[in-house]
Amino acid sequence: MKLYKTKTAIIIEKGNKFYLSNENWDSFINDDNLLKKTEQLISSSEAVGKISMDALLPPIGSNQELWACGVTYLRSKVGRQEESKAAGGADFYAKVY
Repeated sequence: MKLYKTKTAIIIEKGNKFYLSNENWDSFINDDNLLKKTEQLISSSEAVGKISMDALLPPIGSNQELWACGVTYLRSKVGRQEESKAAGGADFYAKVY
């Protein structure tokens, strides 16, 4: 199952079929029972025809937290390896990098 955010609706793709929801993205995606809610929407709706993917938006709402991590530069990787040697995790960053 895939969810897409557009300017006009939320598109739910399941099994090469597409379903629409006009719910607010933040309310929809932050629901603690998102899977159950999405499956209920699919079972109570008819699939729509061809969907234009031209108007896709980033799947970010106005009140979602974004978390990111990683080592992006070789210099940073080497620095983290040096810092973690004492803890015995020097090769951890090499594996992530």
